[in-house]
Amino acid sequence: MIDSDAHFSIETKATISSPIAISQYGCSTRMAPFSMNKDEAYTNEDLDHEPESIHSRLVNPFIGKNAEEMHTLVDDFMHKTEIDTIYEETIRKGAFLAQDSKAFQNARNDGLELNEAETKALRLEDPIHGSKWNQPWKLYALVSCCSLGAAVQGCPKSATIPIYTAESVPANIRGALTMQWQMWTAFGIMLGYVAGVVFRDVLQGDSGTCNSEQTQQRLLSVECSLNWRLMLASPMVLPFIAAAYVFTLPESPRWLLLKAREGDKKKYLKAFEALISLRHNRVQAARDLFLIHHLLDGEEVVKSEIGNKFFELWTKPRNRRALVASLIVMFLQQICGVNVMAFYSSAVLRDVLGDKNALLGSMGFGILNWLFALPAIYTIDTFGRRFLLLLTFPFLALFQLLTAMAFLLPDKSKGQTALALTGMYLFSICYSPGEGPVPFVYSAESMPLYVRDLGMSMATATLWVFNFFLAVTFPKFRVALTNTGAFGWYAAWCVIGWFMILLFVPETKGLTLEALDARFSISTRSHARWAISDFCWAFRYYILRRKAKRPILCVSKNESGVQVREIIRRKVPMDVRQRGFSGVSNEA
Repeated sequence: MIDSDAHFSIETKATISSPIAISQYGCSTRMAPFSMNKDEAYTNEDLDHEPESIHSRLVNPFIGKNAEEMHTLVDDFMHKTEIDTIYEETIRKGAFLAQDSKAFQNARNDGLELNEAETKALRLEDPIHGSKWNQPWKLYALVSCCSLGAAVQGCPKSATIPIYTAESVPANIRGALTMQWQMWTAFGIMLGYVAGVVFRDVLQGDSGTCNSEQTQQRLLSVECSLNWRLMLASPMVLPFIAAAYVFTLPESPRWLLLKAREGDKKKYLKAFEALISLRHNRVQAARDLFLIHHLLDGEEVVKSEIGNKFFELWTKPRNRRALVASLIVMFLQQICGVNVMAFYSSAVLRDVLGDKNALLGSMGFGILNWLFALPAIYTIDTFGRRFLLLLTFPFLALFQLLTAMAFLLPDKSKGQTALALTGMYLFSICYSPGEGPVPFVYSAESMPLYVRDLGMSMATATLWVFNFFLAVTFPKFRVALTNTGAFGWYAAWCVIGWFMILLFVPETKGLTLEALDARFSISTRSHARWAISDFCWAFRYYILRRKAKRPILCVSKNESGVQVREIIRRKVPMDVRQRGFSGVSNEA
């Protein structure tokens, strides 16, 4: 399987010690300068070189500025935002940390220095010696509330909750925390199955009356309505908790900064306070506030120049690639057939297990769907979104096909029962850590802020349109194609989906929301060409066990006087890393 967790290396003419600056180009925290022969890399004829692109606007605005210029920027920031002067020293420290994470490792001549608490908080961000899971309780409370909201399905919250989470959490665990939405959606589905099993036999009338043909003709029959009324009422508990809980949480800092730019200066302080509650120390909040504010300046300029957001999404190459990739993963979440099993598992299993056992079989599917989403909390930020999709989709196709083959066996035989349950359960196990959590994480983070709301809405709309399509068409598929043909249809789409992900879905893990422009600056043709070559290399290396040079996608550009070379590699050799740059990420 392809290791899509590609690392980036940087070669610069100037010395750049800011990991934030490097992150703007989509680079990991393991970096080293090294040379590369031309025949080892693809050319760059397909790279977008738009001088007025968002990418060029979002190069770290602090590169090359001296201490005096940085202090001037802070003075302007304090004047513009009208934040209380008691925070001025903290914001000055944060500004220099935004420029360079190592700004306070040596003695300074401007009197600024970190205290012990600030140093300890920053040390937690070290990718090697720190702990990415050591986060403030308020951050986890925010994610928990979003998770409660996910327990009740609905189009509005499926667009807002992932964005709210993605804009509030640190980049190094953004995937793990944003995916809580999908994981707890699976938990809510599981509770629905459990409610179906628990309340199935709760009857107001006697068994004979409730099972009579006359009673079954009326959906709202007085005699036998308590069981399904309890099933429908059971999801009401969690929404009440979430509705009361949400008032204790801060707004999205990025949203507050956008509102502050519209004239409400108090929102600057609220954004700072929101970041303080979501970070360990005020200096981290000040750093993130200062950085986000200046990064948004670039997007504000672009926003003032654009016309219709819809056309901006499709006409700007960077936006179009992010949108297409988001639409692909959303489309595949439905067309892989998971909701066919979620919606119609009881109906399908009734042909195999009978009425009561079909509910138990469906409950098992729901439980596995939630339990096996738990490993993705670790893997989605460790191995990456693209890697998880490429790894799991072949198995989704295999187990859909296995389920399809079960219906070729004699009806209600032990072999049919075992094969159908095995196929459905293994499908759920493979879906949950991959195509389950990835689409909403990917869509919420891949697009720039000024079109993120529209892009996320379009991606979510795509998901729900095809959700409706599956719900309406599957009963007809069962009649026209039989169960075997219907599940075989979705197995074929899983195979097609694997190639769509390979060619058109770049990796996004570990980058700030403002830094993803670099990742999507690579043209679709160049990325697809590299992906095919990388797959061929992986097949020769891992399957045939033959040594071969791994293809590299090299991107060279010259912006703001700094020449940058980005190289996609599987690993940077240890001896090269030791000779080169070593940075600690402090991404916002």
